[in-house]
Amino acid sequence: MGGIHELKPLTISKSEAYRYVGIPSLVQDWLYASRHARPGEERWVIIARQGGRGCETRLDRESVDRAYALYKQGIKPPPIPSRSKGTNNKQGPEI
Repeated sequence: MGGIHELKPLTISKSEAYRYVGIPSLVQDWLYASRHARPGEERWVIIARQGGRGCETRLDRESVDRAYALYKQGIKPPPIPSRSKGTNNKQGPEI
């Protein structure tokens, strides 16, 4: 039987999610998609605590595991608009 030391934490920091997944830009895409989801849309990750001055963003561990499992199946969130194909932060979309 497992002991208390084998339990996974309920939340992880954004930087821990970067290390866990190994692709920081993917975690950033999950966060962006979650923050900009329409009402009723499933969120990619659950933000347990929003970061700010002196406080790091914390994510629900199970939602990170679920999002990572979807990624492994080839399902990805839309990229952050600044990284979308054909756009450039300074010049806007290519015409």
